[in-house]
Amino acid sequence: MNTGNFSDATIMVAGTPRTDILSHFSHFMSEYFVDIALWCHDNPGRHIVVQDCGQCNPWFELLESVATVTILAPSKVSDLAKSFPDNVWAGRGKDEFASKKVGPKLRRFAELLSTEVDPHKGHPRVFALRTSDPQFYPPNSWIRRIDNEKGLARVLKTLFSFESVEFFDTSPRDAIEIMSSCTLFVAQRGAALMNLMFMPEGSTVVEIYPRDFQASGPRIDRYRRTCAALGFRFVRIYQRSRTSAVSPIRLALVVMWIRLSSPFAKPASWPTKI
Repeated sequence: MNTGNFSDATIMVAGTPRTDILSHFSHFMSEYFVDIALWCHDNPGRHIVVQDCGQCNPWFELLESVATVTILAPSKVSDLAKSFPDNVWAGRGKDEFASKKVGPKLRRFAELLSTEVDPHKGHPRVFALRTSDPQFYPPNSWIRRIDNEKGLARVLKTLFSFESVEFFDTSPRDAIEIMSSCTLFVAQRGAALMNLMFMPEGSTVVEIYPRDFQASGPRIDRYRRTCAALGFRFVRIYQRSRTSAVSPIRLALVVMWIRLSSPFAKPASWPTKI
């Protein structure tokens, strides 16, 4: 590799030792992309080198108006970091947005990336569909799904005008546009929930959480913590297992309860588990 072409570039090194998980959208956002995007907007016109993040790479295209972006394999990024240690920017490497102090940063990130989208093309209520494509999951991860997902989608659309979206088949710009006017978001536990960052103030997120999902420590509450940081209301309903059906009546009652509840209710006063 000719390192001379990168002597003036800023080398964006992931803070996590497991760089392979950055192809997973949730880790990509929380451990790499959010901070890179903010850095680029604070330092416009720079050349940056980022690591190949697989199917998440299209998100780097959103930075082309403020930076020149070169995508390289993780091993080559590591080699460049050794050649130009003074040019290295290191990511936080944390697994989730754990602190409420991160709220202003996430709101600023969403605002920066939403400047070129039309919020009127979004949807007020969104139900995230799962994908079974293995490329969207880290190695050895448990693939989750809702057995009656299509039935739930029909019920939510018929009763509450929900729009069903498979985010892994949606471009970053379209995803931001969809979520920019979404105030009620329903999704099974998974990376699609990270799109909640682009929702407007005062929104509500419903997480369908499999009881047999294997997570520990802060990872269990990754999305609840993100909602808390942004001031969103968060509700968790449980799924019997990671592939079982979810009662349409139960979910419909939860949505009705949310819609009838005062929009001025404080997030902290809401039950987080149903």
